[in-house]
Parts: sequence; structure tokens; C-alpha cells
Amino acid sequence: MENTSDHTLETVHRDLALANAYRQEFIKTLILVAGALFAFSVSFRPQLQLPVYSYLFWISWIGLSGSMVGGFGQLAAWERIYASYQRFERKGLDGDRYRDVLTVWRRIALSTQMIGFTVGVCALGAFTAFNLSHVVNKV
Repeated sequence: MENTSDHTLETVHRDLALANAYRQEFIKTLILVAGALFAFSVSFRPQLQLPVYSYLFWISWIGLSGSMVGGFGQLAAWERIYASYQRFERKGLDGDRYRDVLTVWRRIALSTQMIGFTVGVCALGAFTAFNLSHVVNKV
């Protein structure tokens, strides 16, 4: 039986709008989760008495901050890439070189976001696990 649906696997893979929407949502979701974990760590830390492995806490903050900055960098780079088509075509120029430079920066931002998120989550998870027995209930 022949598949007559407009949404075959091949058309979904070639749908540029879907790919861009997925990419943006992925970037924004990682920024949101990193920010939420950052906020959790701010509220968790004061409830600890004599915390151990405090350096993990700082590593998590640095990683999560780096992840958020990398995400913002990606969003800014994508915005400039999309705008470059209009800007360069209007002037009758080829914007490929400009987009190549932006792509390098976008990939650096992606790496920063992913590595920062991974390091931040791992460090915060380890810090939390090591310090669960040090929580003081302030009632």
C-alpha cells in the first residue's frame, strides 16, 4: 500500500521550519532547565550545616552559567544568520563568509551550552547527594 500522507519520514526530515522550531525549543529548554537548577541551588545551599565538597557547588554554578550563556549565544547567532540573508541579498552581496564565521561562533556556543549543562548537572547532583545528610530543617 502506498503512503500518500504529506508527513512521511522523508518530508519530516526535510522540513526546514520543523528543524528550526525544534532547534530553538531545544536551546530554550536547556536555558530554562539550567536556570531552574541554578535557582534550586541558591535555595538549597543555606539549609546546609557544614557542607562537604563545596567546590562541587561552585563548579555547578560555573557550568550552569556557562550553559545559559552558550544558549543565549546560540539564539543570537541564529538570529544573525537568518537576518544575514536579507541584509546581504538586499545589497547584492554573498553572505556566505559572514555566515561561516557565525557558524563557528554558533558551534562554540552549542559546545559551551552542552558541556556547561552536563558539568553543571553532574556537579550539582554530586554536591546534593553528598550533602543530603547535612540539611538542617529551619522550622
